[in-house]
Amino acid sequence: MPHQIRKGAVLLAVGVIGGAPFAARGADPQRDANRVYDITCHYCHDNGIGPVLKGAQLPAERIRLAVRQGHLAMPAFAPSYVSDAELAALIEMLAQPVAAAGTRP
Repeated sequence: MPHQIRKGAVLLAVGVIGGAPFAARGADPQRDANRVYDITCHYCHDNGIGPVLKGAQLPAERIRLAVRQGHLAMPAFAPSYVSDAELAALIEMLAQPVAAAGTRP
């Protein structure tokens, strides 16, 4: 019995902590593109794990497919995690040129 309780506690912790980034958001309000990027993209795409996205001028459909279907090591993100409206705003943000260092956009 104690083994089953520990196993249940571990599974609950993994579900709550480890699964949080990929869990459905429920009734959360729509987030702006910068917030979606910070939560979903930043860790890999600004730290050399995945390719740099900002300023890369990638085609919108390529981004959309990678987000929805995944690509190589990148997981897919369902509309319950990144809504279609959030994805559209993210794609629009990524299409903007990156300001040179020391200048304002």
